[in-house]
Order: sequence, then structure tokens, then C-alpha cells
Amino acid sequence: MTHPEDWYKIRVQAYSLSRIDTVKQWCETEFGLCWEVPNNRQGRWRCYWCGPKDHDYYRFHFCDNADAVLFALRWS
Repeated sequence: MTHPEDWYKIRVQAYSLSRIDTVKQWCETEFGLCWEVPNNRQGRWRCYWCGPKDHDYYRFHFCDNADAVLFALRWS
């Protein structure tokens, strides 16, 4: 598995928090549980808020290019 800093990154606009929850649920269905340091280092995806300077966006990361492409086609 690649190092998390080398993952493919895709920004998604958060029109609402319920939209981001929907996107996360879709990712769990398609790719399994998200990557987490203490609990799931085998995860294939993860999600982060872009921060106060870019507060309307979340960044989704994927370790596999094919997963990133499928995600981008569905949610971008």
C-alpha cells in the first residue's frame, strides 16, 4: 500500500453536511471503511475538511487511481 501522503486527492464542495455524509456512506459501500491510524490502516480512502480558509470543501484521498477515478466521475 502506498504512503498516505502519496494518495490521489479530490476536493468536493460541501453544499451541506448531509451531502458529505452521503458521500462518505457511498465510499464505505464502494471501498470499505475509511483509513484511520489507530483502527484501520488497510483502508483505501479517507476524508478531511479543507479548513477555515477553504471551509466549503472536503478533500477525499484514495490510495488507488481506479478508486479515485470512480469517485471523481460520481461526485465531481
